[in-house]
Amino acid sequence: MSSRLCVRDPDNPEADYSNQWGFEKLVFRNSITGVRRDRKYAIQAKNAYATGVHMSENIIGNTTHKTEHLIRYYHYHNTINVLGEVCREFVSIPPKGGLTWSEKTTWYYDDSMKRVADAVRQFEKETIGDVRV
Repeated sequence: MSSRLCVRDPDNPEADYSNQWGFEKLVFRNSITGVRRDRKYAIQAKNAYATGVHMSENIIGNTTHKTEHLIRYYHYHNTINVLGEVCREFVSIPPKGGLTWSEKTTWYYDDSMKRVADAVRQFEKETIGDVRV
């Protein structure tokens, strides 16, 4: 997923996007497809020689490395280390099936994660409670 491209609301060009979660704003998927072997997993410490989020193999049970047919994952690089707003370039929504070019890369509009944001927010509210800082 692009860590810089965001969609500007055509009905509200001065909208404040700071209250949205990252996966609501970052909705452009890289056009490169295929098997990628740079996946990282969180595994239980009792089943591994090392812990943390990294590519590793369980010493007990089957490996989960070959999961191309099981999961679709969204990976957001360079978003945690950005101070302030992650959106650095706003573009309009491309026509259905269309793509957007940025920094010599083609990006497809994919709002799959954005569409589940309300359900995730509701789950967080029920689990953690209403938090205001």
